[in-house]
Amino acid sequence: MQRLAAAVRFPANSLIGSTASDLVGIDEMTVLTNGNYVVRSQYWDNPAPATLDVGAVTWGNGTSGTSGLISISNSLIGSTENDLVGVNAITTLTNGNYVVNSPFWDNPAPAIVDVGAVTWGNGTSGTVGLVSISNSLVGARKAIVSAMVE
Repeated sequence: MQRLAAAVRFPANSLIGSTASDLVGIDEMTVLTNGNYVVRSQYWDNPAPATLDVGAVTWGNGTSGTSGLISISNSLIGSTENDLVGVNAITTLTNGNYVVNSPFWDNPAPAIVDVGAVTWGNGTSGTVGLVSISNSLVGARKAIVSAMVE
């Protein structure tokens, strides 16, 4: 029986995290109706500023693929520890777009823990940056948004 050599992963040929515990794509990726895809990495740690488990959702091109380090420039990410952006399943829409459910997202100003956020994602080019009140439907108090989408 022939053994296959382990594949070497580099930012040039893979989507990779910044730390050993990022668990990029630990859950299944979500294929969108237009052929593109979304990768959830809810345990991704932001290296600068160093923040644990902010989470990231990264859009991928279904034809050419997506590679590189996960970052704010190519992913939708949280801003506070344990935001776990994308921890719940991605909802696909019939038009090729998607919705990211982040029930543990914390509103940084005013500081309210676990208000949750639901963010629309562009299925053609992706949605990047920080989850915020300007790009998401957010709760006014703990757990109100996650209750709405479950």
